[in-house]
Amino acid sequence: GSKTIILSGHIDEICLAVRYIDDSGFLIPCQMAGVDKKVLPGHSVIVIGDNGEQIHGVVQKNPIHLEFKGKEKPLDFDDLKIDLGVRSKEDVESLGVHVGSLIVLEREINLDFGKNMLHGNSLDDKSGVYVISEVLKALKKDLGEWRSKYTVIGIACIGEESGLLGARRIMN
Repeated sequence: GSKTIILSGHIDEICLAVRYIDDSGFLIPCQMAGVDKKVLPGHSVIVIGDNGEQIHGVVQKNPIHLEFKGKEKPLDFDDLKIDLGVRSKEDVESLGVHVGSLIVLEREINLDFGKNMLHGNSLDDKSGVYVISEVLKALKKDLGEWRSKYTVIGIACIGEESGLLGARRIMN
């Protein structure tokens, strides 16, 4: 058609990446986008291996009585370590994990939350892209006069979690 309509949803997720692997097999993470480091200690994570394998781990930090040693400082990503339950850097690498591997928070969708509610990670992503796919399916079945007037494009963007960059890319 002569006019174009873009339906856009985002599919990125808040995540970390492996910045360093120490000799004892602990991963030192770095921030990819929108992660609040204060809530990470004790959190279960999934590290994505080379072939898409999901390796479970847990974020840890020094215990509170060793953390400050008399001088309080803000928590930094250098203070966090991810334990995969292995004993060496070689063990980590044998899992297909290396510097740059992605790390996502381990969460599940909970359908039994409150009254008529649910919670889970990236629900804004999942629901938005689902709605776009359903609109496109409906339009495909019954385009009628739409076909001659409009071109409808569905886009799944990334970059929203790191400063709304996906929206800017579409608009430019």
